[in-house]
Amino acid sequence: MSQSYHFKIVLLGPAFVGKSAIAFRFTKNTFISGYEPTIEQTFNKTIEFDGKQVRLDVYDTAGSEQFRTLLELYIKEGDGFILVYAVDDNASFNGIKCIYNDIVNITTSMNDGVVPLTLPPILIAGNKCDLDDKVVKNEEVQEFCNTHGCDFLETSAKRNENIDQIFALLARRLVEQQGNLQKKNNCPMQRNLERWPQNVAGPYYVDKKCIDCGNCRRHAPNNFGRINSEIHSYVKKQPTTPEEIESCNKAILCCPVHAIHKQE
Repeated sequence: MSQSYHFKIVLLGPAFVGKSAIAFRFTKNTFISGYEPTIEQTFNKTIEFDGKQVRLDVYDTAGSEQFRTLLELYIKEGDGFILVYAVDDNASFNGIKCIYNDIVNITTSMNDGVVPLTLPPILIAGNKCDLDDKVVKNEEVQEFCNTHGCDFLETSAKRNENIDQIFALLARRLVEQQGNLQKKNNCPMQRNLERWPQNVAGPYYVDKKCIDCGNCRRHAPNNFGRINSEIHSYVKKQPTTPEEIESCNKAILCCPVHAIHKQE
């Protein structure tokens, strides 16, 4: 019997980048060439991979600034996000950088003001790759994605290029994340997290027994002291790949015992 999942995917991005065209192509296999401003539309489609059935509710959202007040609601409702820019518009790429920051800020506010250990999966889609007048360089986008742990694909709703792929990839990330969270929550050693010092005057450092991940940032005081990079490791990035997440889940069990120390 196949496993079944149900996720809400939110398409976010500035106006005129083709969010609606992507949603229509994925769910109805049609291309809409005209443009009518969207406030919100919801589509759904079920896909299958690796013996799993995944129902995706796809939220096509407004890109106009006048509807920006709805952004917080979209982000709170979404399980995963596709940030869409147009390859012929530099401003649209800058726009999704701002939206990425909004996702971080809003999910942080939902987590009692602490940056979450794991953000919702985010995929960057460079749409309209069928156009000849491309101005946004792939290298620039890939650098952003490598820094922030996002996946990246160029798409064309017009030619139906990589449309199914972006949703399938994001669905895989969501299934992986859900599985990792279930493993973590089922682990009896999770209670060790409660041993992190919460209200003790710093400064603190993290030594080499702790991998570079978000655990220390989340569970230790915020006032970290100076770091001797030759002796100690410091919080640099959140885990993104399944391998990093698995290593992180292993390291988190020993971190409360010996990975964080008060700096003398």
